[in-house]
Amino acid sequence: MYIVILFALLASFLKGIYGTDEGEAVYTLTHENFTEFLASHPKVSVEFYAPWCSHCKPYIHKQSTKVIKKKKKKKKMLAPQYELAGQQLRATQSKVVLAKLDGSEQSNRHIAEKYEVTQFPKVVMIENGEMVEEYIGGREVKEITEWLQKYEQEVVHSVLWSEWNDKLKLDLTLLLTRFGQNLVVCNVSDRNSKAKANFEKFAKSHRGDGFTFIQLIDAPVDSHTHTHDSPLLQFWRVNSTLFRNPTFDGPVILSYNGLYALFFVYMCMFFFLKKKCGVYVRRVRLAPEFFWSCTQSRSKWKNLEGWLHENRYPLFIDADDKNVIDDHFVEIFYYNSEKPEKGVLILRMEEGQDKDEFESTWRSTAQLARQKGLWPVIYRVGRTDMYYGLLEQTRAAIVRYVSSTLKPGKRAVRKSSKNTEVRRLQKYIFEQELTHQSVLDFINRVLSYFYFYFYFYFYFAEQDQWPRWYRSEPIPLTPEAKIIGSNVEVVVANTFNDIVLDDQFDVFVFYTASWCRKCSNVLPLFLQLGEHVKSVYTPKFSKSGKPTKGIKLAIFNAEANDMDEIVSPNKLPAFFLYPAKPNKSIDGSIYFEGDASDINDFTDFIEEHSYWLSASKRHKKKQEL
Repeated sequence: MYIVILFALLASFLKGIYGTDEGEAVYTLTHENFTEFLASHPKVSVEFYAPWCSHCKPYIHKQSTKVIKKKKKKKKMLAPQYELAGQQLRATQSKVVLAKLDGSEQSNRHIAEKYEVTQFPKVVMIENGEMVEEYIGGREVKEITEWLQKYEQEVVHSVLWSEWNDKLKLDLTLLLTRFGQNLVVCNVSDRNSKAKANFEKFAKSHRGDGFTFIQLIDAPVDSHTHTHDSPLLQFWRVNSTLFRNPTFDGPVILSYNGLYALFFVYMCMFFFLKKKCGVYVRRVRLAPEFFWSCTQSRSKWKNLEGWLHENRYPLFIDADDKNVIDDHFVEIFYYNSEKPEKGVLILRMEEGQDKDEFESTWRSTAQLARQKGLWPVIYRVGRTDMYYGLLEQTRAAIVRYVSSTLKPGKRAVRKSSKNTEVRRLQKYIFEQELTHQSVLDFINRVLSYFYFYFYFYFYFAEQDQWPRWYRSEPIPLTPEAKIIGSNVEVVVANTFNDIVLDDQFDVFVFYTASWCRKCSNVLPLFLQLGEHVKSVYTPKFSKSGKPTKGIKLAIFNAEANDMDEIVSPNKLPAFFLYPAKPNKSIDGSIYFEGDASDINDFTDFIEEHSYWLSASKRHKKKQEL
């Protein structure tokens, strides 16, 4: 009798510690067993849920199955998929354990706050008691399982120095097969425990990013390199198509903003000649304190992260190579908020010209461009023109995004009480004969403001800069081409400043594109708005009969014209009002966020924000007084 009671108490205790019954794949945790559970399981995936959360519920009532599936067919319930993923991993005796915790329970709230749970459900991976990643993927079993399985693999692969030096790096096919394409190699001695631990931490933070991290063991002590005292970080990109000839890409500087130390960085590159494979290596010498310093500040991690991601790509990017021009490349060199000054240097390669010969000719120019924050891109006439809007006679170009900050109350696509960052596209084209010196002069003149402003502030002259280039439709000359309907003026890039930024007029602009169906549906209503504005809001005329003050309506083809204002393609149709005022600029524009299918919303918006209408109201109040 006592034995039965003892076993029952033991089973109840184990269930309190480890959650559910042995047959279930997802353990149920509470504040009582959470810490003990993490201590006994090094890798735990925890789902924070709430009983009232519809997406957290494991089952759906049969009576409402059809209704729920019809409304939520694109977004599945997480709980049943999470349970199935746990069963699959449990069948394979996975090291990763799945668990769940009610984050809405008052006694568990401190745990949810620790892991920054602001909405349900939220799935996080906890490794050795610390959260390493939040799951942001889909709700299919396959997607969840793939995310969990990457924690099954080793974060850092240990390889003997002798095996690496004598075998692996000489057989590139074997290296590519065994470890993949992007390798981060670091030889840290066992006695340098801080650097070793932080290299592993850095590797864990980039798990699943497409890199393989390798640690070399028993590396010999070199009097020149001091291998044991200073960790040597290498980045290898092994590929069978990108590199066919031995080349040298020049130095890569790893910036470091520390207050107490300055790390001098050097890079060398070499190739091992093989018929089908080439290897690209960058070496960076880092002081032993670097990996330790990286743990102190998140911003210092980004120095190494940015260097690592940028060096995934070759010196020359072929605009026709879809394997290289991917979303990650665009994110780094166009939309990375940490480096808004980055851009691309586009070099034109003539039809029939050998690519290897072209790269060899322009390699030194490309190296200097890289040092100034520009990434060389090869383009061919008739193909890349559609992406950059370049002219056929363009031989070289610089395309870059520059960010600026708007204060609260200024033009912003989203209403916010905080400063708003705005991206503006800048294009500069070069149509002269391509030579090494002419391209360097072109780069220096385009970037002169950014590189010499602080040194020659009083000597800086606007006319020394290379003129901006805007892709523009032909300026409409006939009255039929200038005006659509009765009162909507056609604006192109070359007339934007003269018409829209005229400080005597309130200009309401409709941004459209030929592929935008919604724009076509809104156009008749916008023309009707033009007739309404013409009949209700009478402009002031000069003696010659031309309007001098008032409200204008304009239409702008954002697909065929470039401009300073960034109008996102997924935001079309877009409407902006540019109120009349001295020193008028695009930063003072106001975004329309009303219903584009209701003409009353348009009129209310214009009456609220128009400078001339508000001025007339103020004048009437003065007369009444």
